[in-house]
Order: sequence, then C-alpha cells, then structure tokens
Amino acid sequence: MAQFKVLCIDDSKLPNQLPPSRRVVAGKVYTVIEVARMELQSILGYKLAEIDSFFPYEYFKASRFLPLQDKESEVLVEELEETL
Repeated sequence: MAQFKVLCIDDSKLPNQLPPSRRVVAGKVYTVIEVARMELQSILGYKLAEIDSFFPYEYFKASRFLPLQDKESEVLVEELEETL
C-alpha cells in the first residue's frame, strides 16, 4: 500500500489508557502506513508512522483525519500550523 499524508482534525475522546506520547494531536500532519477495518467498531482505521502503536491501540479512526492530496494542500497546512 502506498503511504499518504493526513491532517489530524479531531484529537478528542481518545482512550484514557493511551499515554500522551501515543496520542494524535489536532493540527498535526501524520503519515498513514496501513489502513484496516477496526473490527469492534466496524470503521476504517489508520496506522501512523509517527505513533509507536501497541495492541489494542494500533489504529486511529480514519474520521479523525483529513487526507492531504497534493503539495499545495501541504503548504496550506504548514501555514496553518504556524498560526496555532
């Protein structure tokens, strides 16, 4: 599978058992390295290169992210990140 970049748009309601170092942060860009169906919730999940995941928290809900399609989008995100 080809990797792709996504922008985190929702970092709310993460499990309490998830350490801060393994949480996604809204406004940050991540690299998706795997897409899978999360069986318990029956939704798509992303495994991220930047997060050292562990069972059972290997994937994050795909709805937490906005896929970045092109270089122009990435530049826009970088500009937005600078204002945060």
